[in-house]
Amino acid sequence: MLANRLNVLLAERQLSIKDVVTDTGISRNTISNISNSPSANIATDTIDRLCNYLEITPANFFEYSPYLLKYNWTTSPYDNSPAVAVQVQNGQTELTHYVFPSVENTDQDIEVTLSADDLYESLIIKLPVRFQKLIQATLFSLLEDFLLKQSDLLTSNTFADKTRINVQFDIMLNEGDGTHARRSKQLDLDTKRFK
Repeated sequence: MLANRLNVLLAERQLSIKDVVTDTGISRNTISNISNSPSANIATDTIDRLCNYLEITPANFFEYSPYLLKYNWTTSPYDNSPAVAVQVQNGQTELTHYVFPSVENTDQDIEVTLSADDLYESLIIKLPVRFQKLIQATLFSLLEDFLLKQSDLLTSNTFADKTRINVQFDIMLNEGDGTHARRSKQLDLDTKRFK
């Protein structure tokens, strides 16, 4: 995985996107896209101009982790329930891990918890925080797409009176200070979108 560090580099230098646009001539859309999307594709010329402007090397502009990840919805090999298969490639080695959503119907909300197998969780802990956040965002996006495809379930009588879908990411994550803790991140999805 490769991610740009532009938003961090700008914060460290107390620079705004407007400053970069004015000083480099790179379009605002391009700078905003790079800053807001760490995995965005960036033209070589743009990388060159940004590195020159920030007085850094491309090695300082990017953060790298030696894993390639591919995600897709599948059925769990354990109980045929829906699961996200995460194919992890490191060099010539490729392994598949699973992230499992579990759904609970509470009095007011639909609670969806994402949990992973132990091997995948141990891989995530080793990654820099930036990649953990990218993985989390990808899993939330996959779950949202999955829920949109399940709109008939969400509009059924069982869920018709619900106001929110709470999604919790129940996987061990790096706290950013060198420690690790199990924490839940919450995402509220308005069920009206599914009706």
